[in-house]
Amino acid sequence: MLLGDFRYFAQFLTSHLPNLVSMKPLYPLLAFATFVALAGAQTVSTDPVGFIPIVAKGNSDTYLALPLHRGLSFQGTVASVNQSTLTVNSAAFQTDGYKDTHYVLIASGAKEGMWYAITTNSPTAVTIELAGDTLGTAVASGTEIQIIPFWTLATLFPGGVGVHASPSFLPRTSVLIPDQARAGVNLAAAESFFYYSGTQYGGAGWRKFGNSPAVKFDSYALIPDTCCIVRHEIATDTTITIPGAVQMTSLANVVGTLASGRAQDNAIALNVAVPTSLTASNLFESGAFTGTATLGAPVDQLLVFDGAVAQKNRQPSQIFYFFLGTGPSDPLRGWRLVGDLTTIRNTELVFQPANGYILRKAASAQASSAVWAVRPSYVPQ
Repeated sequence: MLLGDFRYFAQFLTSHLPNLVSMKPLYPLLAFATFVALAGAQTVSTDPVGFIPIVAKGNSDTYLALPLHRGLSFQGTVASVNQSTLTVNSAAFQTDGYKDTHYVLIASGAKEGMWYAITTNSPTAVTIELAGDTLGTAVASGTEIQIIPFWTLATLFPGGVGVHASPSFLPRTSVLIPDQARAGVNLAAAESFFYYSGTQYGGAGWRKFGNSPAVKFDSYALIPDTCCIVRHEIATDTTITIPGAVQMTSLANVVGTLASGRAQDNAIALNVAVPTSLTASNLFESGAFTGTATLGAPVDQLLVFDGAVAQKNRQPSQIFYFFLGTGPSDPLRGWRLVGDLTTIRNTELVFQPANGYILRKAASAQASSAVWAVRPSYVPQ
């Protein structure tokens, strides 16, 4: 998709003007995450589209999320479900045309907001990777779905735009993929990629650090509800432009721990199109975040990173936790910042478009998971 082809959020502006008016002065709150919307274009029936520019500072790490999705390949309804296979009404798919490159977003019902990678497809059905989940009766005949292509390294950074291309096999910018499969905290990246601009070994393209230089990773899929880290190894800033469409459904993100007795870092994103407060994020209310009984002794923690300050191996600039107080009616109950015992932070606009975060789940007797579900204010009820 080309930026010049976008219909810049006309539907979004007309349908949700009160939200945008109230939020607009807050867009520059973080210098590296500014939400851009242009009026005056024609109204469309698809999800509103636009772009978000992110300034990635030189010699620094930027926690980058993908709040806008690529254009829909299909939207429709489920005809029937057989375990992990969804038969789709009015489908005429190319066999395996979506395999490993697209995901199914559940757009209605009890599983609304959940997404599942497509492992294979026939002309009338898609088979998805459940990754330990079960659909049960939550997805049934009539459930609305969307089929969406994953962002990839090549589509997010076309020709290396937004990063520092490397004329040799020494990276000038690395895209680090957090390790979501290993138990523990302060985990090293699972994978590291860089854009090679030279002519050897098949020419320009994305390469994986430590892998054969002849193998390209242009089609490497970036996961919708997590974040990556863009690490510039030189002093020059870049601007990363994220184009796409606003997800006009609920959002759902699975978080948890992977081993008994061990705390767990979850690399997360809240893919909303406007700045969102801690309360509006529904993080605690959804059951995905465990509250704290004692002020100053956090159980679960939300780690926030200030991308406006240049830093590699970035340390959190803020850590939030939820204080339970004596119960739901306690006026002292609410979100708190580590280091400040007095201020309630419920309305603080912590979640910014295109920012990534770490949710550090406290250790528990058994590994466990929960769904963080939230319906953004601009999505109709």
